[in-house]
Amino acid sequence: MAFPMITVYSADRTVQRLGPARPAMFTGVQNAVVDLATDTLNQAIIAAPGAGHALWVYGILMQADASAGTVRLEESGGAALTGIIAVSDERGFALPLSGDVAMPWLKLGENQGLSADTVGCSIDGVVVYAIVDV
Repeated sequence: MAFPMITVYSADRTVQRLGPARPAMFTGVQNAVVDLATDTLNQAIIAAPGAGHALWVYGILMQADASAGTVRLEESGGAALTGIIAVSDERGFALPLSGDVAMPWLKLGENQGLSADTVGCSIDGVVVYAIVDV
């Protein structure tokens, strides 16, 4: 039986082919608690995984804790992963689980952690991710 080849197209227009010659090797799906302070930049959510590894984000649930405001997700190096997302008091947003290990919602660069900026609100939630060999 031949194994299929999966082609992954990233937002930055790079193409990656996954299959028997280059399988996506990852540590397994994990989750990280999100607890972001109000009006704070570059808050770490998930630490950088180290050289030769990248974070793939499969699901996100975030909610404003006590007041309305905004949140922006970014790589630890500062590159934006989302625009500025407005959240209402006690409301938030979700990216449901991807359902396909080759198609995460967000692919971070090699050795980049996930961080966020908040304005006007604190944020609580969870991020579902994997650490992938690159």
